[in-house]
Amino acid sequence: MRHSLDVLVVDDDPIIARLFDQVLRKRGLHVAAVETGRQALHILRGRDFELVILDLSLADYDGLELLRQVRFEFPAMKILVVSGFMSGAVAKIAITLGASGTLAKPATSSQILAAVDELLGTRESGFGQESPGDGA
Repeated sequence: MRHSLDVLVVDDDPIIARLFDQVLRKRGLHVAAVETGRQALHILRGRDFELVILDLSLADYDGLELLRQVRFEFPAMKILVVSGFMSGAVAKIAITLGASGTLAKPATSSQILAAVDELLGTRESGFGQESPGDGA
C-alpha cells in the first residue's frame, strides 16, 4: 500500500488554504498548511514534503525571495507558485527562480488538481483518484 504524499501549503488566507486542503485531501494527499514564510522554512527544515504550494503574497516574507530560499535549501523540491497576480511576467520570474509550475488564483478544484497531478505524477499513477462527480 502506498503512503500518502505530503504537501505543504503556504498561504496567509485561511479560506484559500482550506480550499487547497479540501481538494488535495480528496486526492489522497496529506496536507499541512502554514500562514507565514518563517513557518514554512521551519517546517520544511524538519520534515520531508513532495510538494510546496507557495503563495507569493505573504505578510512576513517576499514570496519570490521565499521561493529562492526554498529552492536553494531543497533543490529537488517540487514548488507550485500561486498568485492572484500571475501575469506572464510573474510566471516567468517564478520559473526562473526555481518554481516547478505556476497557478493563477482564483483557481478551480480541477485546475488545482491538474497542476498538482502534473508535478507529482499522481494522475498517471492512479494515486488517490476521486470518483466522478467529486469536487470542492
